[in-house]
Amino acid sequence: MNCSIELVACVIAVLLTISTACGRPKPISPDLMAPAAAELISRAPEFNRYAQLLTVDNTTRDGDSLADCCYHGYFTFRYLNAEAGATPIKAYAEFRYYDGVWHFTGFNYGCPGSRCQSVVVAAPALRGRTPY
Repeated sequence: MNCSIELVACVIAVLLTISTACGRPKPISPDLMAPAAAELISRAPEFNRYAQLLTVDNTTRDGDSLADCCYHGYFTFRYLNAEAGATPIKAYAEFRYYDGVWHFTGFNYGCPGSRCQSVVVAAPALRGRTPY
């Protein structure tokens, strides 16, 4: 009986050591830094037709099962026809990684509240079977 208890304890110790040493795997997609996000936002016709990007405040990789494909970020913009001194608008952006590149897929602004607006950005369809 003592041998089996020691064996079980040894197996548990080995499994804990392996799981701790391995950690989380590195995501498949590259990091999306603020300057690259700014370029994606600025060149989207759904955005640049009406607005001017002022800043990208940050970008953050999504968690769990979305870590390989998805980022979100916050940015500030103003409408092209805004009056001088108009308050800049804060927005939330979503990005997806597929076919080997990052895509700007949409943004929300005026949220939370009754003036919340969502814009879907036309992104190219997947060319391959996998998004990575």
